[in-house]
Amino acid sequence: MRTTSLLLAVASLATFIACDTTGQDDAFDADPKGRISGTVVDVQQAPLADVAVTAQGQTVYTDEDGLYTLEMVEPAQEIMVLFEHDDYSEKVRYTNIVSWETVPANATLKKHDWVRKFNPVFGGSFSEDGMSIEIPAGAIVDENGNEYTDEVEVSMTYFDPYSDELAAAPGDLTALVKAAGGNAKDVLEEAQLLSFGMVEVQFTSQDRKKLTLGEPVEVEIPISQSGVPDFYQVEEGDEIVLWDWSNGSGAWLEEGSGRVTSDESGNSTYSFSTMSPGGKNPDSPIEYTCVEGKVVDTLDFPVRGSEVQCRGQLTSSTVTADENGDFECTVAVGDLVYIVPSTYVANQTWYGFDSLTTSSQQCNDVGDVPIEVCRESGVMMADNVEAYSDTGSWEADNLRAWFWEAKGYVEYCHDPFQDIPMDSCQMMNIEVATSWFPDMDPETGMMTDTRSVGPWLSLETPRDTYELSPEDNGNGVPVYHWDRHTEATTGQDGTVSIDDPSDVDLQGGDVITATAPGNASDYMGPIVHEDWIHLPSEIDLGASSGSISVRSGQSFTLTYDGADNNPDGILGFALTGKQDTAMVCRFRDDGSLNVSGQHTSQMSPSDEGAISFYKADIGWKAGPDGLPIRMQGLSGVTMSLDLN
Repeated sequence: MRTTSLLLAVASLATFIACDTTGQDDAFDADPKGRISGTVVDVQQAPLADVAVTAQGQTVYTDEDGLYTLEMVEPAQEIMVLFEHDDYSEKVRYTNIVSWETVPANATLKKHDWVRKFNPVFGGSFSEDGMSIEIPAGAIVDENGNEYTDEVEVSMTYFDPYSDELAAAPGDLTALVKAAGGNAKDVLEEAQLLSFGMVEVQFTSQDRKKLTLGEPVEVEIPISQSGVPDFYQVEEGDEIVLWDWSNGSGAWLEEGSGRVTSDESGNSTYSFSTMSPGGKNPDSPIEYTCVEGKVVDTLDFPVRGSEVQCRGQLTSSTVTADENGDFECTVAVGDLVYIVPSTYVANQTWYGFDSLTTSSQQCNDVGDVPIEVCRESGVMMADNVEAYSDTGSWEADNLRAWFWEAKGYVEYCHDPFQDIPMDSCQMMNIEVATSWFPDMDPETGMMTDTRSVGPWLSLETPRDTYELSPEDNGNGVPVYHWDRHTEATTGQDGTVSIDDPSDVDLQGGDVITATAPGNASDYMGPIVHEDWIHLPSEIDLGASSGSISVRSGQSFTLTYDGADNNPDGILGFALTGKQDTAMVCRFRDDGSLNVSGQHTSQMSPSDEGAISFYKADIGWKAGPDGLPIRMQGLSGVTMSLDLN
């Protein structure tokens, strides 16, 4: 009987829901580190390469697909991520890192509308595309406030807030305003603006350093009212507040005011004076409320650090979900708001969607906002197995664990056993099944590329503690495995025995705790959990035969003790022949298992087959990075199957 082959094949089936990762067994760094990853595109959604992305003093550049990753970022709240490219507008995003997770920060940049060079000693006057700027002589100064006399480059970039250009604007439409009825010492509170157009003005030296102003410049930009309700429309001569974008505050701050004017063609424009370059925005504050909710993945786990855009027809705001996946953003009262959460998994951004109409001043709670993404990043398994043969029985318990980088696609989180109707069987090609999930070896059911949780993983039952060391699975990557099954010995009386003091002893009803030191290079923090794996009650064959002999097309029935009407039933696995196809069944947990002749006729005859029956407890727990890890406890029996 090929019990070892059976156990490996069952492992392949029972874990084909898992996917691949990378991992190294480097020393663990006690201080948590996270990653910031994302995509940078232009207004037409084309990826942008060579964009400088900076956070916490670290700078990386996007690749040809617009992708980037900032490694080893210190966990913090409101981490500012700056996106810069010589030919495009700047963009700032903010994100939160709790511990070891990878959080998103995506950006859209707009190409400068025009760029002009001038001698700052004499100043300059430029006008194009409805925008103009008057720069007095000697107005440009360096970071120390000294007059700058070398050649200067001025760039102008306009953003229509009622078009796709809003995504590239310096910020969303969130402003900080003084609380109503307050005084100058009051703390500012968030509000929403109604924009009539935005502009970014930048002054740059020949060596690409940002310059500032020692004297005010005069600017004129177009006014956009295509999406403004009649009530808020403005006309020539009206005075509108000027707002300045603040990277440090992540919001618009009131700078001064400007006036509605007209250009030579009679088009509405906005004229203002400013002493600082950067983002400028003529706006009117409007009545606002808030939207709150929770971002979850396909397993209903909170997606902490996810980016949430609340896009309204009049206003918009972008926030970051907290460590519980909760978010709150400001929106205009009565506006139709689209809620678009996103997260970054497997080198791509995954989006969710929800919408509602905000019609009152009460904050709207939209509940869970899902992102259809699988973030499962590992599986931990405990198999409580009694192996039977014609000559005896023995314990074949084992403990296994794999960890990987989440792959994103929803099918990776799918539990195929739930698709099998009760009291029925299905034929399953093992190689095809494992090919649904990258880098799984169909022969062993193990990943070919995994992550490390450190030099050991400790699993503890109420009786013993087992320290699993990472094993090389043949591909140079770690797999954590403790297998009780050793070589069987046959006594003179023909009985089979296996006795090893290092054997695993698992029992039905065990609750297994887990501990691991973690691995910084794989972004895996320490695992400390008191309630990880639950083992179901045991199946006892009693006086039943330890092997089954049946003809193809013939049904057979097996009775057992220990039935407790487990609502998930009993899982059955049978392999014969070349063991490339398995029969997978689900039975009611009522003490009797019946396999019909219809299903035995579909299997290849063989005298080296095997069949197993298990009660399974499958669920998910959050790992140290907040990502779900699958917990699988099996209690069951395995025996030889002679199909002829």
